[in-house]
Amino acid sequence: MLTVKRLTSITAFVCLSLQGCSHAPDAANQMASTDTAPRAWETLTAGGEAICSDGTDYRFMVNRGDPAKLVFFLQGGGGCWSRETCDTGMMKTYTVNTENLQPPVEGMFDFNNPANPFADHTVVFASYCSGDVHLGGGDTVYPAAQDGQTPLTIHHRGQTNMAAVLDWTYANITQPEHVFVTGSSAGAIPTPIVASQLANHYLKANITQLGDAAGGYRRGVPNHNVRDQWQAFPKLHQVKGFEHVDPDTFVYEKLYVAATKAHPNITFARYDNAEDGAQKYFLSLRNAPTKILREALIANHNDIAAESNNIRSFIAPGNPHTIMGKPEFYTTRADGVAFVDWVAQIARGEQIDNVFCNECQKP
Repeated sequence: MLTVKRLTSITAFVCLSLQGCSHAPDAANQMASTDTAPRAWETLTAGGEAICSDGTDYRFMVNRGDPAKLVFFLQGGGGCWSRETCDTGMMKTYTVNTENLQPPVEGMFDFNNPANPFADHTVVFASYCSGDVHLGGGDTVYPAAQDGQTPLTIHHRGQTNMAAVLDWTYANITQPEHVFVTGSSAGAIPTPIVASQLANHYLKANITQLGDAAGGYRRGVPNHNVRDQWQAFPKLHQVKGFEHVDPDTFVYEKLYVAATKAHPNITFARYDNAEDGAQKYFLSLRNAPTKILREALIANHNDIAAESNNIRSFIAPGNPHTIMGKPEFYTTRADGVAFVDWVAQIARGEQIDNVFCNECQKP
């Protein structure tokens, strides 16, 4: 059973005043008008088989606005695929649990900014603590890598956790007219899958998608972590449209190809900075260092576009990582196009063009 804690956010300040509840109230009674009450975050505990990498409770958050307008956001937080990367005593490369989960307040989560195209939306915030970019399908035992170590069990329950968040969403937000699916970093990678799942459920809704800061993981990078350590494919193959994603030829672009083909009327989009330092770091960890990330970003975009005509990309200058939850959400431009305007067009279901920066070294 879900349990709920409410976190109230007034302007840019967050008041951590916790009020425990034994169950989730009826959706119709929970939906608060943004005209009569301040926006509030609720923290929910999923329970059941949904747990974090270390076995602790999996928690996610909801901020209720207009029930006809839904944002479904997937949190980022690194990833792990070996004893060295999964053992926090050796090399910490991922968020282990949700014990320090805090409400986001900047970028698209600044509900008081008049420029925010999502200011009045209901937001479901799918937190991340499974080390598997939300794709894991089971538990993995990593053997000792050094003398004195014992085997380490990591609960790669990404898809199980996501299913819990989706089930809550379906039960509580029953008839949205507009659904915008997005996620940052590790949370960006599975957004094509989640957009497809939401489209399969909300048949009358206008669905759009944007992956933030994960477009540079070029084919040729080993992805054995997805096939072996994360046990992703048995559950992935149960999603309509993804039945034939081949583990032996898998690259992350295949998720976009499957989604764009399954839903040709949905606009799928990606945002990246041309020299994103975090993506370069994770590429180096996978023994695939790159000097010029922009080339990989465009090549990956072209791989998807060769099989689909409903994919768009925005490549901005500089080396920052992620944008959706940052103040730069409102200020970033490339080739004269403001990113916030480009995103607003996507969310409205309007046609957009690709934006590839030319002077990409500028911050």
